[in-house]
Amino acid sequence: SVTRIARAMNNILDNPFPARIIPVVDDMFKATAKNMGEEWKDDFANMAEAIERPGFLLKLQESYSGYHALTRDTCSLTRMGASNKINVVPPEAWAEVDCRMLPDRPAEEFIADFKALLEGTGVEVEVIMAFSPAISSTDGELFKAIERVMKGKYPGTETVPMVSTGFTDSHFTRDLGISSYGYDPVIIPPEEF
Repeated sequence: SVTRIARAMNNILDNPFPARIIPVVDDMFKATAKNMGEEWKDDFANMAEAIERPGFLLKLQESYSGYHALTRDTCSLTRMGASNKINVVPPEAWAEVDCRMLPDRPAEEFIADFKALLEGTGVEVEVIMAFSPAISSTDGELFKAIERVMKGKYPGTETVPMVSTGFTDSHFTRDLGISSYGYDPVIIPPEEF
């Protein structure tokens, strides 16, 4: 059982989901490009082309892992278990995998892709938790109000929408059709970016 689960997890590690730049992430990269140093500015301005260059994704992951996580769906092995003794071969082993998907398709579609990676391994997949990915529009009144307040208090600033790679409870309100933002009023001088 341990060998089987280890091989199944290697299938996930050895077969990363394909990189893609979805429109909302592309907008975020383009807005962020303005504050990137010379080495990264052009790549962030045209991330869809940059991810096609050999070696670029690895360089991005090593330098900016949070931004790299926005270029593809990701899965991280977070927990494993089997025998509670060193000298007992367990009849059953398990692993928990935390996957984060870009908000451009239904969770069911991603789950089907994940299960396909494990076909033929003898490992069953049980979904513990899955939420509909969602994006709140920046065309609504709430976002425009945030922009007005920021420009009023800090002239010359730009309010940049971001896509979070972390967990957020806003899926509850987005599922109800309520625009939700993780407003984080951070002002970063370009030399510290």
